[in-house]
Amino acid sequence: MASETLAALDLSPSQASALAGRWRDPAIEQIRELRRHKNLTAHLDRLVNHLEPSPTRDQLLIRAELRRLLS
Repeated sequence: MASETLAALDLSPSQASALAGRWRDPAIEQIRELRRHKNLTAHLDRLVNHLEPSPTRDQLLIRAELRRLLS
């Protein structure tokens, strides 16, 4: 599930973070992509608690923190 979630996200963490900082500026397509990102990462806080330390877990933690910016 962790790898599938990461593979489904089209924006890199830096791209999503840059767009999240200015919600009103992006084109509607970018806003949709940010909402998609938020929806696809809704389960991450629960998922990371079940994973051993690894690069994948580290990436999920970054995505979970980014999701907080999208709220």
